[in-house]
Amino acid sequence: MPEKPPRSRLETSARRGTGQSSTRRVSRRRRRSNIPSKVPSLAWKTALVGIVLVVVALLIGSYTFLPTLMGSLFGQTIQGGLGLATTPEVELKSKPPPSILTGEFAEGRVEMGAADFQGVRPDKVIIDLDPFELDVIQSMRNGTFESRGPLSGTLRMELPEKEVTRIAESRIEDVPIRDVQLEPGRMIVGLEARFFGVDVPVSVDGNLRLRQNELTFDPRGVEAFGVPIPERISERLLSQADFGYPLDDLPYDAKITDIEAEKDRLVLSGDMERIPVGGAGG
Repeated sequence: MPEKPPRSRLETSARRGTGQSSTRRVSRRRRRSNIPSKVPSLAWKTALVGIVLVVVALLIGSYTFLPTLMGSLFGQTIQGGLGLATTPEVELKSKPPPSILTGEFAEGRVEMGAADFQGVRPDKVIIDLDPFELDVIQSMRNGTFESRGPLSGTLRMELPEKEVTRIAESRIEDVPIRDVQLEPGRMIVGLEARFFGVDVPVSVDGNLRLRQNELTFDPRGVEAFGVPIPERISERLLSQADFGYPLDDLPYDAKITDIEAEKDRLVLSGDMERIPVGGAGG
């Protein structure tokens, strides 16, 4: 049998290289199989980022839109309770997130135009609400303003001269009233007084005060044609111009605590102890 020719060095090196490369490929496969996959970790991170974005969007959306929505529902509640022709403007200010999601509101303001407060007819009313808690879930579910208790706040009513004139006419019956003028800190009532069978226009100057839940007018002096009338003649007119108007039957348990005469209007301020709304506050 003929002998095989000896292998050249080149063939020997090639075979060794092929064997070593095969060994390295197997070794790499083994190492790769021992390395844990990064795909599940990346999926969890993506899911976590998505959850965080959703929570942030929910907080921003609730802080932006929830006060507006709840303010609209509260305005409808006030409109129905007072029988208003239009819905009042309501601005609610919530506490920072995430407190708003639990229904915590820091304050609120209700502004309305002409209203009838049990015989008192202001042309502008402002109610500043105290902090309150809202039942967000029930409100969203029922489409109504649902609080966890009655609301309270402060009240400001502005009465124009026309309304103050109407009030004076309802209480002063013996002497015809020509007009009423409101100035800072005082009120002037124009009357038609009869002297010696002649009707004479006179002006009664006085202060408006709050006395035992009544709006009272305390006259101080009487003038005719800009000239003070002697006391012995003016006493009867002063007694006739003295009047009081009850303010103790206002809606929402409102209590007037202060009055102030301004230019062309009278401002009544006070507290509202109980504003009934839906839920536990109803």
